[in-house]
Amino acid sequence: MIPRTLPEIGWPDVERLIELRREEDDRIEFKRSFKGAEEYAALNDGQRQRALDSLAREVIAFLNTRGGDVIIGITEATGPRPTAQEITGVTNPSDAADRIARGLAALIEPAQTNISVRGVIDPLNESRGVVIIRVQSSVRAPHRSKRTLECFARRGSESVPMAMDEIQDLTLNRSRLRLEQMELLDRQFADFEQGKSEHRDLGNWIFHIRTVAFPISEQSIHIDDELLNELRNRNPTIYDATGRSDQHTVAFRGLYSRWRPILRGRRQESFDTHDRAEITHPMPHYAAKIIKENGICTFDYAQLADLNGTPGIYSEWVLGYFAEVCEALKALWTKIPQLLPATLRVGIRSRGDVSVAYPQGSWSDGLATFPESLIYLPDFAASSVDDMTDFFRQVQVDFFALLNVDHPQPYTLHPPRQ
Repeated sequence: MIPRTLPEIGWPDVERLIELRREEDDRIEFKRSFKGAEEYAALNDGQRQRALDSLAREVIAFLNTRGGDVIIGITEATGPRPTAQEITGVTNPSDAADRIARGLAALIEPAQTNISVRGVIDPLNESRGVVIIRVQSSVRAPHRSKRTLECFARRGSESVPMAMDEIQDLTLNRSRLRLEQMELLDRQFADFEQGKSEHRDLGNWIFHIRTVAFPISEQSIHIDDELLNELRNRNPTIYDATGRSDQHTVAFRGLYSRWRPILRGRRQESFDTHDRAEITHPMPHYAAKIIKENGICTFDYAQLADLNGTPGIYSEWVLGYFAEVCEALKALWTKIPQLLPATLRVGIRSRGDVSVAYPQGSWSDGLATFPESLIYLPDFAASSVDDMTDFFRQVQVDFFALLNVDHPQPYTLHPPRQ
């Protein structure tokens, strides 16, 4: 695969494939053009069907294995291993991308959302370019073509039909792996359910949020300083519906200490308590970030503030926490695309009834009560970095629904278009 998210890929990335004489392998496939023409819209019905069948073969193979890119508009050099030789391009790549996306969606079963298609324009000729089909490995594999009823797998630089025993094995293995993954994901919250973060008991009065990003495919990554830098505090800016910007950096304040080794991973944490004479309980603040060699990331935030003598939090702090999680994961997944697709699970635990102050100026000011409870938001499936925009929106809707109040229009990670 090209080591960038699909929206970030530009013409220089395409040209670099030629410069490097990039070989086809189990994660990238080159095609000169569509079957019969260089413009997809010019194909007749029979040609279009043959073109879609050819593309579906590659896409299904990537879905059933490790994922990959199909790039249309690059000629291959002949030889033992096909290599990128020349950018021949196709006509109207953006229009072709839209048509191909719809055609593949109708042709592949079971239905999936792990396919994205984009046209990349040649800056010297706006009517030409290449089409890139980005495919993520699917947990719903095996997939097949509705028309030919064939399943395919990627073997080196080729997509080959799967034998019946391979299909059966893949079905059983994916089911077993999914169960094992869900059990492992559940274990990431074992201490959380006890009111702890690993060894540390956070106390009886606390509002604690944990987000776990769990790669669906088994991983083994090398954790170095460059990788840890992707999880640094970013203090992201968020925007309301009017475009007004804001920052809420409370959640991970003080989290600037060095990463320390833990079992098969690294951990960064801070913990502070401040006794207040006017109330009878301490005022703790806790934050932690964890990354494991299997690609699992954990983000902890626990807080309790004095809201006019009442234990509570400000909902803006929660928004800042989720914005920080989203930006950190976007940076990490951009650097290591194989960590996608991933499951995101959010747990919220309140040890004691906690008041939540509404964000100022968003809707009628007031307090809501978050009762003592342990709640999990619905799991979120992320297939690309861009999905974090939807995740940020969805967790806001889910969080305010728990408070049983009318939430404002969700904040966004990007300024609204004028």
